[in-house]
Amino acid sequence: MKRRLRKKRNDTVLEMTPLIDMVFILLIFFIVTTSFIKEAGVTVEKPQSSHSQSLQQGFIAIAITRSGTIHNNGRRISADDTSSIQQSMDQGGVSRVVIQADKNAPLGIVLQVQDTCLLAGAESVTIGALLP
Repeated sequence: MKRRLRKKRNDTVLEMTPLIDMVFILLIFFIVTTSFIKEAGVTVEKPQSSHSQSLQQGFIAIAITRSGTIHNNGRRISADDTSSIQQSMDQGGVSRVVIQADKNAPLGIVLQVQDTCLLAGAESVTIGALLP
């Protein structure tokens, strides 16, 4: 009687290989289509410039808000914090800095941050602006 039951029962097998292949294809698709934009951690209202150029990658972003607070990698830093800026450049493997200052940020703080970036070893320090 056991032999009859075994013959009647169909063993269904779920193939895992095509399922794993599909998961890897989706993973690759999402990695390729994701855009990695470097942000300083806060939103600022950038000024507009008719001569600004697009900068793709290879920099760290430092944000200065309207009230004059300075942010790097989502953390609030002081205007003379060379170690934090140097650490960010070392982690990113870059030597360029883009200061994303609010259009109403105090100019003195922007210049102080620019000097701090140069003291930290930045090759170039630029000010971020909106394209017209």
